Amino acid sequence: AATRALAGAGTVDRDAADCLGDEVGGGSPSAPPSRPSSMATPCERRQAASEHFRTLNYHHVEVLGDHAAKLERFRALLELYQPNQDQQVLVVANDSNLQSVLDAATEALMPVDCECLDSRSSQAKSRQAAEGFDTGNIFVLVVSGEVCCRRDLETSRRAAVLVNFDFATSADAHMLRCYLRAEAATRIHSFFSPAADGALAVKLMRALEDAGHEIPTALAAVWTGSDPG
Repeated sequence: AATRALAGAGTVDRDAADCLGDEVGGGSPSAPPSRPSSMATPCERRQAASEHFRTLNYHHVEVLGDHAAKLERFRALLELYQPNQDQQVLVVANDSNLQSVLDAATEALMPVDCECLDSRSSQAKSRQAAEGFDTGNIFVLVVSGEVCCRRDLETSRRAAVLVNFDFATSADAHMLRCYLRAEAATRIHSFFSPAADGALAVKLMRALEDAGHEIPTALAAVWTGSDPG
Protein backbone atom coordinates (compact mmCIF):
# COMPACT_ATOMS: atom_id res chain seq x y z
CA ALA A 1 0.00 0.00 0.00
CA ALA A 2 1.19 3.47 -0.82
CA THR A 3 1.78 5.74 2.16
CA ARG A 4 3.51 8.68 0.50
CA ALA A 5 2.64 12.01 2.11
CA LEU A 6 0.33 14.18 0.01
CA ALA A 7 0.30 17.94 -0.11
CA GLY A 8 -2.36 20.41 -1.20
CA ALA A 9 -5.30 18.10 -0.53
CA GLY A 10 -6.86 19.79 2.44
CA THR A 11 -9.38 22.04 0.67
CA VAL A 12 -12.95 21.39 1.79
CA ASP A 13 -15.47 20.72 -0.97
CA ARG A 14 -18.21 23.36 -0.75
CA ASP A 15 -21.08 21.02 -1.67
CA ALA A 16 -19.91 18.54 0.94
CA ALA A 17 -19.54 21.33 3.51
CA ASP A 18 -23.14 22.40 2.88
CA CYS A 19 -24.34 18.83 3.25
CA LEU A 20 -22.29 18.36 6.40
CA GLY A 21 -23.77 21.51 7.84
CA ASP A 22 -27.31 20.38 7.06
CA GLU A 23 -27.16 16.72 7.97
CA VAL A 24 -24.49 15.85 10.52
CA GLY A 25 -24.96 16.27 14.24
CA GLY A 26 -22.57 16.28 17.13
CA GLY A 27 -21.94 13.49 19.61
CA SER A 28 -19.32 10.81 19.95
CA PRO A 29 -17.57 10.12 16.63
CA SER A 30 -17.34 6.41 17.43
CA ALA A 31 -21.08 6.09 18.04
CA PRO A 32 -23.75 5.96 15.32
CA PRO A 33 -24.24 9.52 14.05
CA SER A 34 -26.85 11.65 15.73
CA ARG A 35 -29.13 14.12 14.04
CA PRO A 36 -28.13 17.76 13.50
CA SER A 37 -27.38 19.91 16.50
CA SER A 38 -28.27 23.59 16.24
CA MET A 39 -25.35 24.35 18.55
CA ALA A 40 -22.71 22.74 16.33
CA THR A 41 -21.10 24.70 13.50
CA PRO A 42 -20.49 23.19 10.05
CA CYS A 43 -16.77 23.10 10.89
CA GLU A 44 -17.44 21.16 14.10
CA ARG A 45 -19.70 18.75 12.27
CA ARG A 46 -17.13 18.28 9.53
CA GLN A 47 -14.53 17.52 12.19
CA ALA A 48 -16.87 14.95 13.76
CA ALA A 49 -17.23 13.18 10.40
CA SER A 50 -13.45 13.18 9.94
CA GLU A 51 -12.88 11.76 13.42
CA HIS A 52 -15.53 9.11 12.88
CA PHE A 53 -13.75 8.13 9.65
CA ARG A 54 -10.67 7.27 11.72
CA THR A 55 -12.66 4.78 13.82
CA LEU A 56 -13.65 2.57 10.89
CA ASN A 57 -12.08 -0.87 11.14
CA TYR A 58 -12.91 -2.25 7.69
CA HIS A 59 -12.70 0.33 4.92
CA HIS A 60 -11.69 -0.97 1.50
CA VAL A 61 -11.27 1.27 -1.57
CA GLU A 62 -11.44 -0.94 -4.66
CA VAL A 63 -10.29 0.45 -8.01
CA LEU A 64 -12.54 -0.97 -10.73
CA GLY A 65 -12.44 -0.09 -14.39
CA ASP A 66 -16.07 0.24 -15.44
CA HIS A 67 -19.71 -0.39 -14.60
CA ALA A 68 -19.54 -4.04 -15.59
CA ALA A 69 -16.57 -4.62 -13.30
CA LYS A 70 -18.40 -2.96 -10.42
CA LEU A 71 -21.48 -5.12 -10.97
CA GLU A 72 -19.33 -8.24 -11.03
CA ARG A 73 -17.67 -7.23 -7.77
CA PHE A 74 -21.02 -6.38 -6.19
CA ARG A 75 -22.36 -9.84 -7.05
CA ALA A 76 -19.25 -11.36 -5.49
CA LEU A 77 -19.82 -9.36 -2.30
CA LEU A 78 -23.43 -10.54 -2.10
CA GLU A 79 -22.20 -14.11 -2.38
CA LEU A 80 -19.53 -13.45 0.24
CA TYR A 81 -21.76 -11.80 2.83
CA GLN A 82 -25.03 -13.67 2.19
CA PRO A 83 -27.31 -10.78 3.30
CA ASN A 84 -29.95 -11.65 5.88
CA GLN A 85 -31.84 -9.99 8.73
CA ASP A 86 -28.71 -9.98 10.87
CA GLN A 87 -26.28 -8.98 8.11
CA GLN A 88 -27.86 -6.24 6.02
CA VAL A 89 -26.27 -4.43 3.11
CA LEU A 90 -26.68 -0.76 2.21
CA VAL A 91 -25.66 0.24 -1.32
CA VAL A 92 -25.19 3.84 -2.48
CA ALA A 93 -25.20 4.44 -6.23
CA ASN A 94 -25.91 7.15 -8.78
CA ASP A 95 -29.53 7.42 -9.89
CA SER A 96 -28.59 6.13 -13.35
CA ASN A 97 -27.16 2.91 -11.88
CA LEU A 98 -29.79 2.11 -9.25
CA GLN A 99 -31.80 -0.25 -11.43
CA SER A 100 -28.86 -2.40 -12.49
CA VAL A 101 -27.69 -2.64 -8.88
CA LEU A 102 -31.19 -3.56 -7.71
CA ASP A 103 -31.45 -6.17 -10.47
CA ALA A 104 -28.18 -7.75 -9.32
CA ALA A 105 -29.47 -7.84 -5.73
CA THR A 106 -32.83 -9.38 -6.64
CA GLU A 107 -31.06 -12.01 -8.75
CA ALA A 108 -29.14 -13.12 -5.66
CA LEU A 109 -32.04 -12.74 -3.21
CA MET A 110 -35.81 -12.60 -3.25
CA PRO A 111 -37.24 -9.30 -4.60
CA VAL A 112 -39.16 -8.88 -1.34
CA ASP A 113 -35.83 -8.76 0.53
CA CYS A 114 -34.62 -5.70 -1.41
CA GLU A 115 -35.72 -2.09 -1.69
CA CYS A 116 -34.57 0.87 -3.77
CA LEU A 117 -34.89 4.60 -3.12
CA ASP A 118 -34.05 7.28 -5.68
CA SER A 119 -34.15 11.06 -5.57
CA ARG A 120 -37.85 11.02 -6.51
CA SER A 121 -38.87 8.69 -3.68
CA SER A 122 -41.34 10.22 -1.26
CA GLN A 123 -40.61 10.79 2.39
CA ALA A 124 -43.26 8.22 3.22
CA LYS A 125 -41.51 5.58 1.12
CA SER A 126 -38.17 6.46 2.70
CA ARG A 127 -39.61 6.12 6.18
CA GLN A 128 -41.22 2.80 5.25
CA ALA A 129 -37.88 1.53 3.91
CA ALA A 130 -36.10 2.70 7.06
CA GLU A 131 -38.64 0.81 9.19
CA GLY A 132 -38.20 -2.32 7.08
CA PHE A 133 -34.44 -2.05 7.44
CA ASP A 134 -34.68 -1.58 11.21
CA THR A 135 -36.94 -4.62 11.63
CA GLY A 136 -34.67 -6.78 9.46
CA ASN A 137 -37.25 -7.29 6.72
CA ILE A 138 -35.08 -5.58 4.10
CA PHE A 139 -31.76 -7.33 3.55
CA VAL A 140 -30.39 -5.07 0.80
CA LEU A 141 -31.29 -1.38 0.62
CA VAL A 142 -30.14 0.47 -2.52
CA VAL A 143 -30.22 4.27 -2.36
CA SER A 144 -28.99 7.22 -4.37
CA GLY A 145 -26.30 9.52 -2.99
CA GLU A 146 -28.91 12.22 -2.39
CA VAL A 147 -31.21 9.87 -0.49
CA CYS A 148 -28.27 8.67 1.60
CA CYS A 149 -28.07 12.13 3.19
CA ARG A 150 -31.80 12.67 3.64
CA ARG A 151 -33.20 13.03 7.12
CA ASP A 152 -36.27 10.92 6.38
CA LEU A 153 -34.00 7.88 5.88
CA GLU A 154 -33.51 7.64 9.64
CA THR A 155 -32.47 4.16 10.74
CA SER A 156 -31.80 3.02 14.29
CA ARG A 157 -29.30 0.39 13.16
CA ARG A 158 -26.30 0.59 10.86
CA ALA A 159 -25.72 -1.78 7.97
CA ALA A 160 -23.29 -4.64 8.48
CA VAL A 161 -21.96 -3.89 4.99
CA LEU A 162 -21.85 -0.54 3.18
CA VAL A 163 -21.12 -0.61 -0.54
CA ASN A 164 -20.35 2.71 -2.19
CA PHE A 165 -21.09 1.44 -5.69
CA ASP A 166 -20.53 4.91 -7.13
CA PHE A 167 -18.05 7.14 -5.37
CA ALA A 168 -19.16 10.38 -3.76
CA THR A 169 -18.43 13.73 -5.41
CA SER A 170 -15.57 14.52 -3.02
CA ALA A 171 -13.52 13.02 -0.21
CA ASP A 172 -15.53 15.11 2.28
CA ALA A 173 -18.81 13.77 0.89
CA HIS A 174 -17.41 10.24 1.11
CA MET A 175 -16.60 10.70 4.80
CA LEU A 176 -20.09 12.10 5.30
CA ARG A 177 -21.62 8.92 3.89
CA CYS A 178 -19.54 6.83 6.24
CA TYR A 179 -20.48 9.07 9.17
CA LEU A 180 -24.19 8.82 8.46
CA ARG A 181 -24.44 5.15 7.51
CA ALA A 182 -21.55 3.19 9.05
CA GLU A 183 -20.21 2.34 12.47
CA ALA A 184 -16.77 1.10 13.45
CA ALA A 185 -17.57 -2.55 12.69
CA THR A 186 -19.29 -1.92 9.34
CA ARG A 187 -17.48 -3.50 6.41
CA ILE A 188 -17.18 -0.75 3.81
CA HIS A 189 -16.39 -1.38 0.15
CA SER A 190 -15.98 1.77 -1.94
CA PHE A 191 -15.71 1.32 -5.70
CA PHE A 192 -13.40 3.87 -7.33
CA SER A 193 -13.46 4.26 -11.11
CA PRO A 194 -10.37 6.01 -12.54
CA ALA A 195 -12.32 7.39 -15.49
CA ALA A 196 -15.11 8.89 -13.39
CA ASP A 197 -13.34 9.55 -10.08
CA GLY A 198 -9.71 10.13 -11.05
CA ALA A 199 -9.80 13.80 -10.06
CA LEU A 200 -10.54 12.76 -6.46
CA ALA A 201 -7.50 10.49 -6.12
CA VAL A 202 -5.20 12.93 -4.31
CA LYS A 203 -7.75 14.15 -1.76
CA LEU A 204 -8.99 10.63 -1.16
CA MET A 205 -5.46 9.37 -0.57
CA ARG A 206 -4.88 12.22 1.86
CA ALA A 207 -8.08 11.33 3.77
CA LEU A 208 -7.10 7.66 3.89
CA GLU A 209 -3.58 8.50 5.04
CA ASP A 210 -4.83 10.87 7.75
CA ALA A 211 -7.22 8.18 9.03
CA GLY A 212 -4.59 5.45 9.02
CA HIS A 213 -6.45 3.45 6.36
CA GLU A 214 -4.76 1.45 3.65
CA ILE A 215 -4.07 3.22 0.35
CA PRO A 216 -4.42 0.63 -2.42
CA THR A 217 -1.55 0.42 -4.87
CA ALA A 218 -4.05 0.75 -7.72
CA LEU A 219 -5.29 4.07 -6.29
CA ALA A 220 -1.75 5.41 -5.99
CA ALA A 221 -1.24 4.39 -9.63
CA VAL A 222 -4.21 6.55 -10.65
CA TRP A 223 -2.47 9.52 -9.03
CA THR A 224 0.91 8.85 -10.60
CA GLY A 225 -0.51 7.76 -13.93
CA SER A 226 1.38 4.46 -13.81
CA ASP A 227 0.13 0.98 -14.60
CA PRO A 228 -1.21 -0.62 -11.35
CA GLY A 229 -0.63 -4.09 -12.78
